[in-house]
Amino acid sequence: MFRKSAWVVLAAFFVMAGSASAATTANVTITVTIENLAISIDQTTVDFGVMALSASKVAATAVTVTYDGTVNEDFGLQITTASNPAGWSAGTTLTDVGANKYVLAARKAATTPVVGDYLNTDVLTTSVQMGDGTKFGAFGNNVAPAATNTIYFLMKTMTSVTDPTQHSIVVQVSCQKH
Repeated sequence: MFRKSAWVVLAAFFVMAGSASAATTANVTITVTIENLAISIDQTTVDFGVMALSASKVAATAVTVTYDGTVNEDFGLQITTASNPAGWSAGTTLTDVGANKYVLAARKAATTPVVGDYLNTDVLTTSVQMGDGTKFGAFGNNVAPAATNTIYFLMKTMTSVTDPTQHSIVVQVSCQKH
């Protein structure tokens, strides 16, 4: 009988000890990450060097755009209006060169493309053009976080020019949520 009572007391002790360790409150940690759109580039200058009139040249230096954000996005390209050299204008197709009128194009590629690889959908203008799977060799369309896109620029010079000194053209790379 003593053994049976001891077991009952011992069992009751464990039951009470178990319920004594239960908490009356518990915490849940909630985390959230806000969508972030961000890009970085590895080159801020592409130098075509000296070019003749009516010439076409693919830059030897590529620009790699890395997506540093948290949701899929599309990249956009445009020639900034303020950077268009005074007296120069940008053509809107590959053949749209003329007096003081140049063409600048960009194309996504794993290796340096040749001039003949560029299409009219690769030509940059002063309006933002977002990557859509066809423009710029499928550059910047539905890019996943941490992914990269490498682009090569093509310069087609004008047929005649009133100011042959060195000029700079600024291309803006932008992003938006896909």
